[in-house]
Amino acid sequence: MTTNREPSPQIGALNRVDAAVRIAAAHGVRDGEVFTLGLPVLPPNAICNPRREPAALHTTCDWSDFVSGRKVLRDGEDAYVDDIVTIPTHGSTHIDALGHIIVDGTLWAGHPASEAAHGLDWGSIEPVAQTGIFGRAVIADIAGLHGLAAIPAGQLIRFEEVTAALDKQGVLSRPGDVLILHTGSMQDRALGAEPDTAEPGLSDEPALVTWMVDSGIAALGSDTFANELPVSPYTGRHFPLHGLLLHGHGIGFHEGLWLAEVVQACRDDGRWDGLYVASPLKLGRASASPVNPLFVR
Repeated sequence: MTTNREPSPQIGALNRVDAAVRIAAAHGVRDGEVFTLGLPVLPPNAICNPRREPAALHTTCDWSDFVSGRKVLRDGEDAYVDDIVTIPTHGSTHIDALGHIIVDGTLWAGHPASEAAHGLDWGSIEPVAQTGIFGRAVIADIAGLHGLAAIPAGQLIRFEEVTAALDKQGVLSRPGDVLILHTGSMQDRALGAEPDTAEPGLSDEPALVTWMVDSGIAALGSDTFANELPVSPYTGRHFPLHGLLLHGHGIGFHEGLWLAEVVQACRDDGRWDGLYVASPLKLGRASASPVNPLFVR
């Protein structure tokens, strides 16, 4: 017998990922091939969100401390290495909390923005972390649709391109899915492209919003740091999909994904869905959490 967890108003569309969705996603695994979708966080290979400070590692104890005598081992004690890492919650691969965006003085589900003073009392990343994400993901290869290694920075991705990519790949979205867009943007960065805040990104066409809501999409992800253009070419609003989808419909945003290897595997065998597992840190009152998602085929 299977049981569903109790729905939580603080995780929004993630409530669509019920027991049946999780079991079906697990049964969809064929080869057990695992791809990690997290970006390298620390130098020298870090790929960072240019809108945030870079992460940093501070070593608090290492072998040099024992060699120099700054640390002295007691009988039976082994030497050790210890450190502190500082990571902006939106600085690398991460999941946004539903309370990340304030629209017209309100948080997700109409809660007043006063609940976001000195941290999020409502809609933080912690309820998402308590739940975790374990379900099906589908990839829409936007770069592949156009025969490009990467969609150019600043280029709009239209709703019709998303559906065209899924149609070409022969994969359908299902209620509870995580929809992942491949633009090639992070691969460009890994090859030395300069950080650019004007990434390629989704449009805020009403048809796109309606389709995502009606399709039951639980979360949206991509290999960009915003999933959308910084400014809508239609309305001039800044990051409008964060307001329309994240704030308006509780659809989670998973940003800064590394997709090179999994997309190549999908192109090789034509399978564009898989089990998607992502568990944020239990950061009470935080607006996001770093994460290293897994895609299992």
